[in-house]
Amino acid sequence: MDADSLPDHFFASVVREEVWAIDNESYRLLEERRESGFAVCRSRDGIPHLVAGDRLPVLDPESHRLIGVDPAELLRMLEDTVGLDEAALLKILERFAASTPLRARVIRRARYVSNGRIDDAQSTTCLVVTATGPGFRRSIVCTEDEIEAHLHLFANQTPDAPSAVSDLRNLPILWSGGSASILFHEALGHPAERGLMPAGLPTWLRVSDRPSGTALGSMAFDDCGVASSERHLSSGERPGCFRRESFRSVPLRRMSNLHAEIIADSNPIELPDQFIAVRLIGEGGYDTLHDRISMSVTLAELVEGERSTPIAPFEIGGSREQVLRSIIAGEGPPITYPGVLCAEDGQRIPVGSEAPLLLSKPWAIP
Repeated sequence: MDADSLPDHFFASVVREEVWAIDNESYRLLEERRESGFAVCRSRDGIPHLVAGDRLPVLDPESHRLIGVDPAELLRMLEDTVGLDEAALLKILERFAASTPLRARVIRRARYVSNGRIDDAQSTTCLVVTATGPGFRRSIVCTEDEIEAHLHLFANQTPDAPSAVSDLRNLPILWSGGSASILFHEALGHPAERGLMPAGLPTWLRVSDRPSGTALGSMAFDDCGVASSERHLSSGERPGCFRRESFRSVPLRRMSNLHAEIIADSNPIELPDQFIAVRLIGEGGYDTLHDRISMSVTLAELVEGERSTPIAPFEIGGSREQVLRSIIAGEGPPITYPGVLCAEDGQRIPVGSEAPLLLSKPWAIP
């Protein structure tokens, strides 16, 4: 399906967003936002036209047909879905804020796409938890169910990490904890959204966009009401889902859950005497004009034999093909990484992330 052939559909969403400051003794609400609205999309001469509003207008018969359910009942259900108490979640976060205060953005979203069944409305919760200190800023994106599994990335990490080693260019990189999924997000996912073919990925790896994945929630259908399906990005396929941040947003072809897996015999990982173990990525980007990848590593260690030393955040980057060709070994099943709140094209959309343990050759450092 192309963007100029999106089906006629009705879309509704309710969003509740809160920002909390948390330390080991208390928490307080800093910001709160609520948004609800509806959009009707109709194709005219093959071009989709979007009419959106923050209140349900007096709809014509065609719009009523697209809704498929009673509008008042739909709105009540969506608002009830996002109206949950945050107390239990904040108590969990409070336990991890003993040494470094945290800031948590809680985004609860309920959405409905016209299909005549109100029980098919889907809800998701996305948490963005950030710790900031002298010389560092770490952030993770995950669901409520995954929060305790990922918060160890903030625990027992000293904010005064030593300076980065003098020459990172000569050190191989071990992508641990599923962090290689962010590499693929930038080097395969965003190019695939634009219809660019992959180049340089080892044949023993397969990278897919998997809407049925559970990393940040399963999507049975996309934000245009079209049934979702898995697409193999490493084979040149494009993500199949059209997604949007809110009812005001135009649906765009975007990733859902990025899943990387080993599908054939790979080179076993033989750790060198000295390497960098990457645990957490801060931000990443894909420069379409220059076909280059850039990422900021916010949590990593220099490993020398049995000794492991935290290193300061650093930037890393290279051409898209160089990035993919740098992967030389891998092993194990996919590991769930905290995830990404991707702001591509001005729309913040959560994307799940999973990848096995991978080893790459040294990269170019900008």
